[in-house]
Amino acid sequence: MSVCYSKPGAARYSVRWTRTGWVVIDPAGRIARDGGNSMAEAEQAAARLQRAADCKVKVGPRACLCCGQTFESVGLHNRLCTSCRSRGDGGLPNSFSFAGATGRRLA
Repeated sequence: MSVCYSKPGAARYSVRWTRTGWVVIDPAGRIARDGGNSMAEAEQAAARLQRAADCKVKVGPRACLCCGQTFESVGLHNRLCTSCRSRGDGGLPNSFSFAGATGRRLA
């Protein structure tokens, strides 16, 4: 089970009281669903809808940060394709090397 977090500042589902009871409001301001008679039930429903929305947005095709090949990502944490992740060099591109670094300041 992967954990998906919403982007900071992103629109979120909320809970509001109406004359008929608690309702869950979607990020666009529409009633997403009836929240039931208790505020706790409505907040749980809003949290489930938010998790599902966050995961849906972050899954999809991405370009690998190492080789640039497009692959099917499972979330924001997944930025390297399977072959680059399994290479064992930490996903460093071939043109990047620490061989010339001496650790001295150049000034």
